[in-house]
Amino acid sequence: MDTHTTLGGVGTRTVRPLRPRRVVPGSTPAPAAGGAAFWAAVFGAAFLVWYLSTDVVPSDFTKMAPYVTTLLVLALASQRLRMPKADGLVYRRGSAG
Repeated sequence: MDTHTTLGGVGTRTVRPLRPRRVVPGSTPAPAAGGAAFWAAVFGAAFLVWYLSTDVVPSDFTKMAPYVTTLLVLALASQRLRMPKADGLVYRRGSAG
């Protein structure tokens, strides 16, 4: 099987055939995000205790919340950003192709 295919003359792409996973009877695979689920439960429980034990939220937290939310969104969204495919190539109008 040919694993390299040309994509319109612009580089190559490696294609791997799909293979079924081997399953051992009587065994269960470990969850992939077990550590993340544990920490999410710990932080969720901590926030629940804080929420139930607090009567008044300090005004500093309410003034700071939009800024912290913006920083969190930018930090989490920037992990998925990639450079443009044509970065560094010369652009000539009308020579698309």
